[in-house]
Amino acid sequence: MAPLLLPWSDQDQALMIHYKSGMERIHQRFVMHAVDTIVSNPAFHDALTTITADRLRKNLSAHITTLIGDPRTPEVRSESARIGWAHIQAGIPPSWYLVLYNAYFKSYHEEQDVDATRLPPLTLIRRRWLLDVADTLDAYDQNAQATLQAMTHRVLDLESFAYQDPLTGIANRLAVEEAIERYAGTSALLPRAFVLIDLDGFKTINDSEGHPRGDEMLRQVATHIASKLSPTDMLGRIGGDEFCLWLTARESFSQTTSDVQQILKNLGGDRRDIGCSAGVSWYPRDGQNFRSLYSLADAALYQAKRQGKNRIVVRGNDQAFPIA
Repeated sequence: MAPLLLPWSDQDQALMIHYKSGMERIHQRFVMHAVDTIVSNPAFHDALTTITADRLRKNLSAHITTLIGDPRTPEVRSESARIGWAHIQAGIPPSWYLVLYNAYFKSYHEEQDVDATRLPPLTLIRRRWLLDVADTLDAYDQNAQATLQAMTHRVLDLESFAYQDPLTGIANRLAVEEAIERYAGTSALLPRAFVLIDLDGFKTINDSEGHPRGDEMLRQVATHIASKLSPTDMLGRIGGDEFCLWLTARESFSQTTSDVQQILKNLGGDRRDIGCSAGVSWYPRDGQNFRSLYSLADAALYQAKRQGKNRIVVRGNDQAFPIA
């Protein structure tokens, strides 16, 4: 627990025990005022359906044991924190501690008018009350932190869902689009390659072996390609059996094409009936956004399909590079 908000000594605790009967008189009157105030306030209508007036009265009455207890001990401080959690569950806001604080000292002065000789010093009660409230409010703070943490995790989960392909776990189309936009937004002129990939032979798997086997093949392909990329490269799934690469610049266009050949080699593993065709467009020469790069890479991909599949065609160059 956090350090005590205010000092509390053995002498303070001895005084509190010495004036125990006076504290009990004050507390009994406080319970009466507090319950009347809460019950009569419309803001607590919903809270009182959770914790009835009788239960509230009993809980407040029992709290005298904690107030007389030593606030330096973990047991007493934990009880104060437990009251805070109970108030959270009942819908009692922390701002109402000011109301209860005033009710407590109204009760003190009323008992002082009856018999001041058996009451503890007012400053002692103020410090003890504030120590109790501090530990109670810590529960509100812990609850707020836990709620914020849960909300943060929820937002991260939603972001992950929004930018992740649920089948393969790699980036989806939206994530690739935004990655290209961010890169273009930096006014970067270093070339990058956009590679559009379409699997050859995949439809046969779905038709003859079923969609679960097809899904497994898509996951296998994603894992295979991802294992061959550098940390600055990006793999995405556009949809169906269509993937894309957003590659950092190599030393030359020919080196990039060579690297793509190696990345896409043996996509099907032991299955020789699975391969791919690919089309390549260049940033910034062919475009500086996803739509432009995709459109031109798609046209190059179509050329690769026409020329016999299992090959790469680069935008602006009819030459096909085989995927060995």
